[in-house]
Amino acid sequence: MRTLMTKSILLLLFAGLLIGVTSPKVGAADYFPLQVGNCWVYYPSYGQGYRIDSIVGTETIGETLTYIWKRTEAPPDNYREKRWLAKDDVEVKVLQYWDNEWEPPLPTPVLLDSPWIQDKLSPNVGESWQYVGDIDATHFEVTCLVESVTATVTVPAGKFQNCIKVRQLIKITVSGSTRFEYRRYWLAPDVGPVTYRKYSKNWATITKNQQLVGYSLE
Repeated sequence: MRTLMTKSILLLLFAGLLIGVTSPKVGAADYFPLQVGNCWVYYPSYGQGYRIDSIVGTETIGETLTYIWKRTEAPPDNYREKRWLAKDDVEVKVLQYWDNEWEPPLPTPVLLDSPWIQDKLSPNVGESWQYVGDIDATHFEVTCLVESVTATVTVPAGKFQNCIKVRQLIKITVSGSTRFEYRRYWLAPDVGPVTYRKYSKNWATITKNQQLVGYSLE
């Protein structure tokens, strides 16, 4: 495994995290590599430090093998999220979900009635999809639109070409009150998500820009 070091992740290296890059793969690009041990590190966190995403295990749900993706935001935010992801040549789906944002936190993961399509892996520009679901008393409607499949993104971890760029509108309804969140993210071939952005209303202004600073793929 070739090692990637950037100034922005020296603190992580001192903490004992190996940040690296795998050798290029032969064949079709993989826009969301799922393998136990994979790790992506982003800066800034919603807290004071780094966001760390990792694949921490597998679980078979029904007859489907899923990979458990875990997101960890730094203190004082301390957000935790897990998604049980399944992938084929076309898309990444979420079969089960958990996070600690609820009061009290969800005691167990929520098995989704219908899997969410999280990502299309070979989309066309202008293609869209939606996933709808209920977690506890909260209703979600997430609409995704592919804006580019050839985007170039430069972040502390490097320069990535032929990225999939997705715009996201998230509608959240709780007790009859609705709010909207406006987001974009970029998926790089054979790497995965390289940038997550949050915006003010109608994508007018960037309010949070989490950029990949390092990663390690098994």
